Amino acid sequence: MRVLCTVWSVNSHLEPLLPLVRSLRAAGDEVLVATTEQLAPKVGATGARVETVLQDPTSPFQAGSTGRPPLGSLLADKMAALLDTSELLTRTKEIAALAESFGADLVIRDDSEYAGYLAAELLRLPVVCLAGAMSNTYNHDDLTTVFNLFRTELGLPALTGPSGLYPGALLDYMPESVAFSAAPAPRTLRFRQPRRNEVGARLPEVAATGERPLVYAAIGTGWRTWRDLGVSGGDDPYRAMADLLAALSEVECTALVSSGGMDTEGMPRGPHVEVHDHLPQQLLLEAAQLFCSHGGYNGIREAIRAGVPMLVRPSTLDQPANAAAITRLGLGSTVSGLDAGQLAERIVGSLADAELAWRSRAARAAMLALPGVDAAPEVLRTVRRDARD
Repeated sequence: MRVLCTVWSVNSHLEPLLPLVRSLRAAGDEVLVATTEQLAPKVGATGARVETVLQDPTSPFQAGSTGRPPLGSLLADKMAALLDTSELLTRTKEIAALAESFGADLVIRDDSEYAGYLAAELLRLPVVCLAGAMSNTYNHDDLTTVFNLFRTELGLPALTGPSGLYPGALLDYMPESVAFSAAPAPRTLRFRQPRRNEVGARLPEVAATGERPLVYAAIGTGWRTWRDLGVSGGDDPYRAMADLLAALSEVECTALVSSGGMDTEGMPRGPHVEVHDHLPQQLLLEAAQLFCSHGGYNGIREAIRAGVPMLVRPSTLDQPANAAAITRLGLGSTVSGLDAGQLAERIVGSLADAELAWRSRAARAAMLALPGVDAAPEVLRTVRRDARD
């Protein structure tokens, strides 16, 4: 089977795709990944063929509106402008040509990358979408309105409903019992959250003493991208980090904090709170009793796999919806608006909450009951066969 994958934007969009690429190659399938120059080195490390035909997100965010008539909602207007300025139609035609020359049998796309979707529709290829921010949280009626514009310009028939955005299947590393996705996909393929290969990773010695509960905290690295692009809105990540360090300083615990490279000089920090630019997240989650997070979907899936309760202070994009889902599912709570003292109380209460710990372990069991990503190639072959029948 020849599989064309499309992914753009930032590293967090690439992470869910890489295990699939490795599994497909291990099963003897040929894989071509269309991506950006920014993401190409990590893709190339898998041994897959790489073509840098997609655009890094900097230009679209800075370009602003392209003057289309209003579509009836702010989301639809912004999405249309973003896709126009990222040259969606041009990229679609380039990827369609790439797919034809490669002889693609199947397309797998990051859920924020739509040139792959439209190219697959032009070539009548089955397309599988990886679940993420767009599929989990965005208004699919608005997305349908937007993509009917581009479909018309490409000579494709208009969609009659949002399920047409997912003509093959959605692929999610989450069990149905704690699913986040609002996507109206006719079929969802579910696999266990893969483990990342953290070469040389080991727990910091302070985490191995077991004298106090271990709290792991991370705010991701996406804040750097949005800062560099000048995107406004959302919670201030520097304020969030300062509040987090102050709160952890008040709690009797061992706290390990991954700053993602943020400068925390001058922020409050107790002697039991260690801050590192980077920490081996999956290993730490296996040992932690609580995870304080910004609400990124990758980290949430990893925490569920490890059975760790969460406290989430979301900033922007899909993070508020992810935080709301964590609260709704009883796997933690949202801590937006809490000052350092209130956050410290919430941390103490969460560490002592036996029912919260039980629900988190139950979600872990549901995750572990899913097939591993090594089973994905054969399942993807059924998607291809079904599309042909």
